[in-house]
Parts: sequence; structure tokens; C-alpha cells
Amino acid sequence: MARVDLFTFIHKAIRTMLYETGKQLQTADVTDAAELDAVAGAIRSTLRLLDDHAEHEDSDIFPDFKRFDTATIEELEGQHVALHAKEDAVLAALDTVYNTQGDEAKLAAGDELLRAYNEMSAYCLMHMSHEERTALPISIENLTDEQLHGIHAKIESKIPPEVMGQWMRWIIPSMNFHDMRTVLTAIISNAPPAVVDNIGMIATETLGSERWTTIRQRIGV
Repeated sequence: MARVDLFTFIHKAIRTMLYETGKQLQTADVTDAAELDAVAGAIRSTLRLLDDHAEHEDSDIFPDFKRFDTATIEELEGQHVALHAKEDAVLAALDTVYNTQGDEAKLAAGDELLRAYNEMSAYCLMHMSHEERTALPISIENLTDEQLHGIHAKIESKIPPEVMGQWMRWIIPSMNFHDMRTVLTAIISNAPPAVVDNIGMIATETLGSERWTTIRQRIGV
């Protein structure tokens, strides 16, 4: 039986979010005000969710893990600090795009924004892979599923419904069928009807009604 995993599912969602926001950025015409505003909103949303994720790890996961491997957890915490600095560099580059006049100069500023975003994304991808190679085994080897469920529940209790909705729009399309069977069966079995209905709505929007219907039939929910 698969153990409770605090990292893999959310990291899949973050990777999808980074890829999709990066695609939107590299195809945006930053000299067009509407396109710039749209991609700026996507970037800011992505960075807010990254910060929320890191904060939950720092406050709700890592303190429990430090007693098992202090050096590794302190290294991961240091990577969060470095990642946040790279996020700040992205926001600074975005401000520069807005403050730059003239199409040619704005396009050049847009190129610098893309480079800053790519550097941040690459660092984040490395960091998440490192967590899965280090913190995930620490959790599996030292904590029971009941303890891991408790940590997960604590994190979920702190996430406002509107933010959880944002997360689910990245989580659902990032999972394979077996992930969905594990995650969605638990949600549908335990969540209030309104939450289940919202999950179904998000799944229909992100997966398409045909695929969502097929998945539900395979899962049996």
C-alpha cells in the first residue's frame, strides 16, 4: 500500500504551474498593455502560490523533520530563502517592463523578465527534486501515515477556500489516473457535498467533460 506523500502531488502541480506560466510569458507581447497585464497576473499568482507552499513546508513540515536530519532540513530551508530572492528578481524585472518606455526597449526588458523567470523556475525545479530525494524519504522512514495525515490536515486547514480552488486548478490536470484515484477518492469520500461539487466543476474545466466522466467511471465515484 502506498504511503502518505507530502511532496509529490503538490510538486507535480507546481511544475505544471511553472511550465504554463513560462509558456504564457515567452509568448506574450509585452508591448501590448492587455497581454502584459494578463501575464503579470499569472506571474504574481504563481509566485504567491510558491510562497504559500514554502511557508507551509517551513512552518508545518520541516520542524517535525529536523529531529531526524537537521543538516538536510536546514539546507532545504536555505534553498527556500534563495528561491524567494529569485522570485523578488522576477518581480523587479516585471516592474522594469512596466516602467520602460518605447517598444524596442520594452521588448528588451521583456527578454530580461523571461530570463529571470526561467532562472527562478530552474532553481525551483532543482529544489523540489532535491526535496523528493531527501525530505520525502525522511518522512516515510520516520513518521507513520497517521502522523503524515495529521501534517497534511494541518496544512489544509490553513488554506482559504479561494486559494484551495487555485491549487486544485493546477493539481487536478497534473495527476495521472492512479494519482487521481488516490487523491480524489479520499476527497470525495470525506469532503462535504459542496466541496465535492466544486472539485467536479474544476475537473470538468481543466480536464474536459469527456475525460472527467471517463475518470469518474474508472474510479467508481
